[in-house]
Amino acid sequence: MRCEEAVRFGRWMAAGALLLAMQVAHGHDFWIEAEPYSQDAAGPVAVSLLVGEHFKGETLPYIDSWIDRFELHDGMGMRPIEGVMGDDPAGSVQARTGGASWVAYQSTDDFVELPPDKFNDYLAMEGMEYIRPLRERRGQAGKPGREYYVRCVKALLWTSGEDGVAVDTPLGLTLEMIPLTNPYVMKIDDVLEVRLLHEGRPVPGLLVKAFTREAPERETLQRTDDDGRARLALDRAGTWIVKTVHMVAIEGDPYGDWRSYWASLTFELR
Repeated sequence: MRCEEAVRFGRWMAAGALLLAMQVAHGHDFWIEAEPYSQDAAGPVAVSLLVGEHFKGETLPYIDSWIDRFELHDGMGMRPIEGVMGDDPAGSVQARTGGASWVAYQSTDDFVELPPDKFNDYLAMEGMEYIRPLRERRGQAGKPGREYYVRCVKALLWTSGEDGVAVDTPLGLTLEMIPLTNPYVMKIDDVLEVRLLHEGRPVPGLLVKAFTREAPERETLQRTDDDGRARLALDRAGTWIVKTVHMVAIEGDPYGDWRSYWASLTFELR
């Protein structure tokens, strides 16, 4: 085996081991890291996909079978982010215009099955108590939770200049978190309003959490209102993640009873 083939094989083996870890730790955060998030002049940006908790975790390599959508959106439109199997960071981008640009990622389905008590704990932790009465009505209260899950994540980038994408324009992710104000023009203690859409429709009652890499223990929590909006005071500078989970019942599937969608938004407040 040639050296480059051995390296690629090792990456695939590591990715397989990581996939098993993801199935166990599906309830953890999933987010996009950009290096850098903002810059004065257009240049390359390394894009990493991470799974973990409170900004500590493991990077995921570029594995095409895990990817439904992986895209850059800037003032000139959308272009796919392409990679080589096993690449880590998973991608590299460069905005073609100044102003705001998006990196968006949506995963393919993955699956996990949890014992009843662990599934209920997970529902409580993520603010999805509305699922428990549904489980009771379906006769599943004492049964394992069988769930498909999908990651729908975005990172907002900023390059000095104009003509960037409008940050409040939906990109069409299945569950999408949309900021209604550009965080890169906000000041500390301003309120960021976000809107949650599932298949284009507002989702009320979702628990939205926000915290920084620098002080992850200081979480801000809000529920979305009837229009799917939540308002979050950004009280400090740093790298922020805003995240939520939405679960829906599915019928007629021999393996799964639920599908959850995990949305997150990352950006810098300077």
